[in-house]
Amino acid sequence: MTELIIMLLVLAVGFSAYAQARRQGVWSWRQFAKAMLGAAVLIALAIGLMIWLGKVLGPERAGLVTLLEVFLIVAGVSVLALWLRPKPPRGPD
Repeated sequence: MTELIIMLLVLAVGFSAYAQARRQGVWSWRQFAKAMLGAAVLIALAIGLMIWLGKVLGPERAGLVTLLEVFLIVAGVSVLALWLRPKPPRGPD
């Protein structure tokens, strides 16, 4: 039941953000696709690295694996935000 409530909440927030972006005229399907692709790649990398590090370092190093995963996620989100940042318009050269 909790998962259903969380899913509905996420959908409501997503729809609200979409509606606001449409009203402001800043919605872009291309940017949305880039964001989804970047998030999917980041999640796949994080899961793969966690599984691999867990096997290599063993359960006694779970804290280190978690710390490395948190660093990867923070770095990945930062890179994704820089990649999706709007580029300043070019003026006449």
